[in-house]
Amino acid sequence: MIRITRQQAASRETVFRVEGTLDAEGVRELRAIIASSAVQAPFTLDIAGVTSLPPAGSSFLKDLQHNGCRLTGGSMYINRLLGVVQS
Repeated sequence: MIRITRQQAASRETVFRVEGTLDAEGVRELRAIIASSAVQAPFTLDIAGVTSLPPAGSSFLKDLQHNGCRLTGGSMYINRLLGVVQS
C-alpha cells in the first residue's frame, strides 16, 4: 500500500510525499503521478514515510536521484538501502 501526495514548497518547487511500501506497483503509480504532473527535475521526493523499499523501489529512487531529483527525510534504514552516506 502506498500513498503519494503532491505539495508546493515555499520555493515553488514541487514536492511529492511518499508513504508506505515502494514496491513495483508503487513505482508504477509514482511514475504515473510524476508524468501526469508534468514536472521536470529538479523536484523533491519526501521519503520520510517510506516503510519498506524492495529492489524495484530502490532502483527507481536511485534513477530519480541520478536525474536530479532530491530525496529528503529517509530513515537510516531506507538511506542505507539507497547507499546514502550519513555523517
